[in-house]
Amino acid sequence: MKNFWYIFTAFNVVLLTSVIVGFAILSRRQRGHPAGKLTPEEQLRRWQARAPGWQIRCLKCDFTEPYGKYGSRLRAAGRKYTLGYCSHCRGIRFYVIEHESAA
Repeated sequence: MKNFWYIFTAFNVVLLTSVIVGFAILSRRQRGHPAGKLTPEEQLRRWQARAPGWQIRCLKCDFTEPYGKYGSRLRAAGRKYTLGYCSHCRGIRFYVIEHESAA
């Protein structure tokens, strides 16, 4: 009876591991693209569709990126300040999320 529980536990561990790895592989693929890789132009178009006209800017080094890379901002107004890691000046900095026309 003891061997049964060892085999049962090992089977569950293998099954759970394979399910986790399968979901990880499936989540990395992009829908609508056969190889799962998007060109930079396609990625920029998707980001602009998620947050049209919005950008995120570091308040220390003025590094800007499209906000659609991080989230969606539809039917919003004004500015939003947030804290995050700046990949350009390599530190925890304050960011402002603003519309491109206001910048």
